[in-house]
Amino acid sequence: MHYMTVYDITFKGDIWDIEITDYENYFIDITPFQDCSDIHLYQTGQAHVIVNKYNELIIEEFVGYFEFVYKEQSLGIWEIPEEYNIFRQACLGLANIYKYFRKQKLNNKPYKLITTGADLADW
Repeated sequence: MHYMTVYDITFKGDIWDIEITDYENYFIDITPFQDCSDIHLYQTGQAHVIVNKYNELIIEEFVGYFEFVYKEQSLGIWEIPEEYNIFRQACLGLANIYKYFRKQKLNNKPYKLITTGADLADW
């Protein structure tokens, strides 16, 4: 019988260096993240985490915010309220935000945080 390990952890402005396992666990399309790797993603808040059978930590719920930083300047904050705490949904929102960043980069526009289509309250 396999018992699942569960943790509640706190992120205190930790940078999220998105890795291949993050793409496999949370994202469908990695292109916008790769193309805009110059934008650093910081995570602050509370998370409910499980350990999967591969001994990877998987975030299931998250309440807090993400800050997007480019060249040591904040582009803004995107908040995840308690009523929208399912982390996979937050990742869909992050993917939308990075798609806007990618579009701005391809059009030689300065980066601007756009959360249209990412805000979970709009879903």
